[in-house]
Amino acid sequence: AAFKKLGVCVEETEYCKVIRFTLDDQKYVVYQSKQSASKATQIRCGEDGAVHWRQFYPVSYIAPAQTDLVLIKPPKVADETVIVLIKGKPAIIEGLDENGFVWSEAIVITDSNTQYSMDFQEPYGIYNNNGVLIVVMRSDKGLYQCELQPGATKFSAWHKIAFVQETPAHLFEHSSGVMIMTYGYRGIYIDPVTGASVSYTERNKDVTLGIRARLSYDGGLTWTREVILSCGLVPASNSSDWGYTSTVELSDGKLLTLFYQRTGSETMASIYQIVWSLPESPKGEITLTLVGGKLMSGTTDIGGKLIATVTGQAGEAIELPTPTMEGYTFEGWYLDYVCSIPFTATTYSKDLVLYAKWIAA
Repeated sequence: AAFKKLGVCVEETEYCKVIRFTLDDQKYVVYQSKQSASKATQIRCGEDGAVHWRQFYPVSYIAPAQTDLVLIKPPKVADETVIVLIKGKPAIIEGLDENGFVWSEAIVITDSNTQYSMDFQEPYGIYNNNGVLIVVMRSDKGLYQCELQPGATKFSAWHKIAFVQETPAHLFEHSSGVMIMTYGYRGIYIDPVTGASVSYTERNKDVTLGIRARLSYDGGLTWTREVILSCGLVPASNSSDWGYTSTVELSDGKLLTLFYQRTGSETMASIYQIVWSLPESPKGEITLTLVGGKLMSGTTDIGGKLIATVTGQAGEAIELPTPTMEGYTFEGWYLDYVCSIPFTATTYSKDLVLYAKWIAA
């Protein structure tokens, strides 16, 4: 009902009124039908945003004839919510789910062979401010991510974010624009050099147990090194049940992360919380993780790309190596896996992952 108080009619067609208003910094546009629907009216909502008004009339009491008009086909505006109000009681409304949303056809995130070989499950997705859908998924071989660009019908290739096994992640965008990923170490992590699973022992609990976070300053395309939120804090040994995090922002800008933990002596898990703050601007040593080429060592993703790191102090000049790969020409370092955003910084400022772009020779 807010549009009745706040809305302003900006356009009127033969079939509907167009009303716009803003509420709590969110923009809305309301398309209100001018004529009433009846039991002979069918409303059809299409994936392209069009709303069809189909009116049936009896002819000779034998077969129905119909008229079909496009009530609206609103232009897509990224930050604007579209609401359609139909007067009356139509016989049927097609194309909407129980919440009134129109869904596109399913877009495959991963094919069945990859899903079963990697044991992909428990995905989580979030849109960044540029309309890119960021999806993370747990796997037996690590925590992986892929992206769906606006208007695309195919996701990017999967790439590894963390060397941690069997742990789902949660994504959240802070009011400062920083995207936050949280997840738990559940007693197993992946050795980044050998690719082998390293299981919990009392000696290595600090690296196999605990809650971690990573930060992104570019909408989830690249991530910093891990921020340790909790580490090996268990009152009893052989615990392997940590994680399933969820993070929200508090009124003072701090972050509240919930997770569950079950120690070795417990039969039921308990819910814990951590209140923490985003770190200040990077100071001291900065690490750039480089993916691709013979100069690297270790395996980091499905494609078998190789990794290495370079470090420097904040503000120091960056000297990146030039990798080689047989049959290809190196085209530079990029911020994203699909090599669409070139890395142009000349000094160390924050931890990043960079990807080598290759052109067939």
